[in-house]
Amino acid sequence: MSNRPNPILKVILLGDSGVGKSSLINRYVNEKFSENNMQTIGVDLFTKIADVEGAKVTLQIWDTGGQERFRALRTPFYRGADCAVLVYSKDSLQSVDNLNHWRSEFEKHAGNAPILVAMNKSEIENVPSPNGGFQIAEEEGIQHFKVSAKTSHGVNDLFEAAARIGVPTAVERLEESLQQSNIVSIRAQTQVRKSCCK
Repeated sequence: MSNRPNPILKVILLGDSGVGKSSLINRYVNEKFSENNMQTIGVDLFTKIADVEGAKVTLQIWDTGGQERFRALRTPFYRGADCAVLVYSKDSLQSVDNLNHWRSEFEKHAGNAPILVAMNKSEIENVPSPNGGFQIAEEEGIQHFKVSAKTSHGVNDLFEAAARIGVPTAVERLEESLQQSNIVSIRAQTQVRKSCCK
């Protein structure tokens, strides 16, 4: 059996306050839903072991506070992200209008990591789905998901897609880390041998 560690995949959820980022994470990680989620202040971290095409990966899912006053707290955590999920709510046109803002903010701090778009609260009836999220995804060639933290519809598909598109970068980073640790180990052994021979 291999002692090789699982690749660690950093996924960040971004979007306006109240769109349900925390609820989506809670549904995926804990298989639970609560109507009374507390507002995220700054950044929260959740982890889950996921299976991606037969390989185990450790998903680090970062939940960011959506209010402008938390910008200075959240943006440093964008660095090193393997994937971002831009979340908007079916019942909030403002959250759709702000998707490009979230995308720009992420790209400014994280470079060209892959992005997904998700419309949460898809279970809400009598509210037409806003077209803006679909249009942004279509124009940019980004995958779009209709999800519901409340009913769990599409939630696993969303996070599995995030894991799949982020895995190549995470595996590459793990390989580099293992190579570096092997080099350090060889150097340490060489130093020990030299000191023994004196």
